[in-house]
Amino acid sequence: MIHVKRQSACSRIMLLDFRSQPMENKMVVWVVLVIAGVVTIIWTVAYNQGGYSAAPWLTRESGSRPPDEPCLSQEMRRRLAASLTRLKREMESHLGGGGVGGGVGGGGNDTGWRLWWEMGTVAAILDPRLARDALRPPSLVCPEHHDGTRYVVTPCKSSPRLSHVVSVVLPARAWPHDRLARVLRGLASAHHHLQVVVILSSDDADATSPPDVADGDVVLRYDEGVSDGRALNAAVGNVTTPFVFVGEALADFSWEQSPLQRLLRVLDRLGGVGGVASGAYRDPDGQWRHGCLQRSLTNYHATFLRGYIYSAQACMYCDDALGPLVIRTPLVQRLPFRDSLSGPAVYRDWHTRAAQAGYLTVVCPDAMFFVEQEALMEASDWKSYASLWGVQSVRSYDEEEYRFSCSDVRLDCSNLRKRVAWYLVPPCCREAIMRGVAILDDFAREKGLTYELQHGSLLGAVKLGTYLPWDFDQDIRYDCRQRRAWETLKDYLKERKSGCHLRPSGDKHLLVLQCKTFFVDMACRSPLSHHALPPAHRNTTTWVLYGGRRVGVAANPGGVAREQSGPEHLRHAQHWRIPDRPDPGAWRPCRTPSSHTCLDQHPADGSLAFSTPPQCLP
Repeated sequence: MIHVKRQSACSRIMLLDFRSQPMENKMVVWVVLVIAGVVTIIWTVAYNQGGYSAAPWLTRESGSRPPDEPCLSQEMRRRLAASLTRLKREMESHLGGGGVGGGVGGGGNDTGWRLWWEMGTVAAILDPRLARDALRPPSLVCPEHHDGTRYVVTPCKSSPRLSHVVSVVLPARAWPHDRLARVLRGLASAHHHLQVVVILSSDDADATSPPDVADGDVVLRYDEGVSDGRALNAAVGNVTTPFVFVGEALADFSWEQSPLQRLLRVLDRLGGVGGVASGAYRDPDGQWRHGCLQRSLTNYHATFLRGYIYSAQACMYCDDALGPLVIRTPLVQRLPFRDSLSGPAVYRDWHTRAAQAGYLTVVCPDAMFFVEQEALMEASDWKSYASLWGVQSVRSYDEEEYRFSCSDVRLDCSNLRKRVAWYLVPPCCREAIMRGVAILDDFAREKGLTYELQHGSLLGAVKLGTYLPWDFDQDIRYDCRQRRAWETLKDYLKERKSGCHLRPSGDKHLLVLQCKTFFVDMACRSPLSHHALPPAHRNTTTWVLYGGRRVGVAANPGGVAREQSGPEHLRHAQHWRIPDRPDPGAWRPCRTPSSHTCLDQHPADGSLAFSTPPQCLP
């Protein structure tokens, strides 16, 4: 059954029957093996993560709506696409670097270039930002071309009036009237019929209508008890055009500097996958920024970095945009702003959800908006975001670091055995679990006792240098001849009011340190492993930094970990008590695929992604 599924997926990805291709040289064989290996990786990940009979993103057309729950997480798709792109470049260098024109039909290696092209096609399917050839001609606004000196809009009669294409929402509850008047005058200076929905405070509801509000405009008034998210949703509910311009933080408006047609043209050419377009911005002090952010949400940590990785149509692909936004109206109606949020957290949360749904965001730095100030996120704003997304630490785009406790972001450390069937253990829970080792280590030092980490704890020490975040207990081994001394741990725990107790086991060789949210299995062995070392080294315990603490381990921790865990022990595997767990190197499919805390959203090999905060290499 699985074999048939993999063959089907491969045929849909590759589009070529390699068996019919002539194998002219070793390069072709190498190319085929590379692509076959990559396709196997892609399908294996998709199958292990989603368990689907067919991966929907393999056949999705560029203009169709992104799937709600893709087999692969966005992070994983982008990693695979980046790997394919690197392989494609390496192939190009081996094939001669002449491009398709220098290969196919040009006396080059036809098969090699055709496979090179296929690799680019698969990368573009995995990451739509790479689909440079999928752009369609604009239909909602007139096209433009570069005449050798500047960009010129080509006159056209087929495009509808701009007022039928885009409406404007101005979140202006905190704006002085003169600021609102400037923005409204700027909007009306070139296009008098644009519908504008203005959100104002109800505190001055008895005042006359704001200046320059046209008869067709809508004014909504709300008091401070109504969140920004709820007010924005009400405003968008009044929009009937296919696009809406949300003028957050505007201080003025100039059609010459802020051509909305430019942003509409970009989204129109991207088709259904393009959801949001923004521009650069300038504050009253003259500082200019493009506002393009890249976001990583993994291992209970969120990172927001300024910059871009890919571009198209002279615009930057972004995960988030800090400037005013042009959004497809059906998108923001289908994916409304969060009613519970106010302030800039409204937009950070919405961009995260839009990206998870598969929509692209672009920032075109040639379109410049005039804003009162850049969107600033204080600790309280990031706390709201972290609570909704279950992250404990945030690196902000202003390079500030924010950390939150379990209670701050509503994380629970109870029933970890159930959690690790699908999810990573939160960092705050890992810290609580590490407390068990700290208690035993302090006790051992005080009593002059020795012990060694074993089983899952030893494996964590070898692979990650800390507790495995998909485990739910700790394991140590002590010398059986010291059992009576270890049994006095019971009194030690009471004296220190630790909240833990020593629980005897039916096995005479086992003690259990039991605490509220974790336990440590304490098995005995006599003698411990250090007797196998050369005589000159037997009296020095091998130790590692385990979660930042100096902890004793087996004499040769790597060797014992390999013996205990068997083949492929450096690849990750879920706890042996988890039912239906796959072999090492794959995770059990998550029951909530969109959650960044799912194990199957993380690599099943390697250590950097599980550091705190996670470290990633390009």
